[in-house]
Amino acid sequence: GERVNMRKTTIMLSLMIGTAVASPGYAQMAGVTGRAEIRAGYDEMGGTVTVNEFEAETFGAGDLGLGVEAGVDAAIATGLTLGAYVGADTSFADHCEDDPFFPGGEVCLEPGRNLYTGVRAGFMTGDNGLIYLKGGYSNAKLRASYNDDLGEEIFSDSDTAGGWHLGAGFELGLMGNVYLKGEYVYSKYNDFFEDTLDETSSVDLNRHQILGGIGIRFGGATPPPPPLPPAPPPPP
Repeated sequence: GERVNMRKTTIMLSLMIGTAVASPGYAQMAGVTGRAEIRAGYDEMGGTVTVNEFEAETFGAGDLGLGVEAGVDAAIATGLTLGAYVGADTSFADHCEDDPFFPGGEVCLEPGRNLYTGVRAGFMTGDNGLIYLKGGYSNAKLRASYNDDLGEEIFSDSDTAGGWHLGAGFELGLMGNVYLKGEYVYSKYNDFFEDTLDETSSVDLNRHQILGGIGIRFGGATPPPPPLPPAPPPPP
């Protein structure tokens, strides 16, 4: 009768709540969790080349960027996370600028590998979402060359330089421990070829990256098992 239906409803609600608690999601993140991901997207490079106090700007050199990243996150308060990460990426955004200083000349910039590390702070949204800010140190490799108006090579070399990056993004948890993400990162590097060029010459670089990725999260505290249904009433 009515009493039996109430008990069936109670059992069903208990099982539903237990399943929700046991399912993976950012709202259930506890302790420290690790993550690893692959990333790809649009990578735009811009450089400021100064030679003997003459400046040349390169704009809008964008192409494919690929990378990997790994990190850890800790739940520090209700809905808040703090983490650290390391990563590596590469860009195909090679670019040459015609007539940079004199008619007929050409400056070419070719980015190489980029290594970075930093920290990020996140805010959980719902059961499966995370919005975050990130920032840290970057180290990039760059090849640069300059040919004059006669086509003669005046300068050609590669170098590494340090800099910094800032970014923001979101993650969306899927089934299991898999998540999707989107991210924007701005990076700034200064003083490439500092040991090669004189004091009146320099090569600086900045990057804009719009990336998407897929990753997997692991570790952390195990969610509690679903509660047991109440015992049936004794027979009359």
